[in-house]
Amino acid sequence: MEVSNGLGYVSPFPGLGLPAGSFVYHRLGAYVGASSKWKRNLTLSYGVRYARETGRSDNQFGAIPQLNALIPGLGNSVRTPNMNFAPQLGFAWDPGARVRRHSAVASVFSTRTS
Repeated sequence: MEVSNGLGYVSPFPGLGLPAGSFVYHRLGAYVGASSKWKRNLTLSYGVRYARETGRSDNQFGAIPQLNALIPGLGNSVRTPNMNFAPQLGFAWDPGARVRRHSAVASVFSTRTS
């Protein structure tokens, strides 16, 4: 079984001199962060990043209920998430003797486009 738009292209939208296969992909990202020196040899850094990617799928198209017969939920409308807030936390510690330790943890939102 093959599911296709019948044009042989990734999308039905024209672009770059081709009759189809083009898509618009916008990314919006913002980051707010700060760092605080808790002790002479310990610094904490923290922040939050917001990411929104509008072209991650064909979300401009409506639902295709016929696809639900193949796999339940496959034909539902695509939802672009708007609440991609990713917290980040890190520290730098210098215990002395020419040794310095850095560590960080973060939540990351990423989209595979291929």
